[in-house]
Amino acid sequence: MWDPRSDGKVTKGDFRNHIKRLGLKPKSIHEVDDLFELWDGDHSGSIDMDELRDALIALHKDYKRRL
Repeated sequence: MWDPRSDGKVTKGDFRNHIKRLGLKPKSIHEVDDLFELWDGDHSGSIDMDELRDALIALHKDYKRRL
């Protein structure tokens, strides 16, 4: 689902669409783009599945720590 082209990469456009599909309502598109840039660890212009997995795991751990 995150990877519509099945190439192992999520583009910035894909990422924006998925944020909308998740029902998240960022204050601006810049917030979404900033998160994309943060998660694009190698600054390739796309988030590969390993980067996405690592980012989501870190987000989940941070969430659990704040409970």
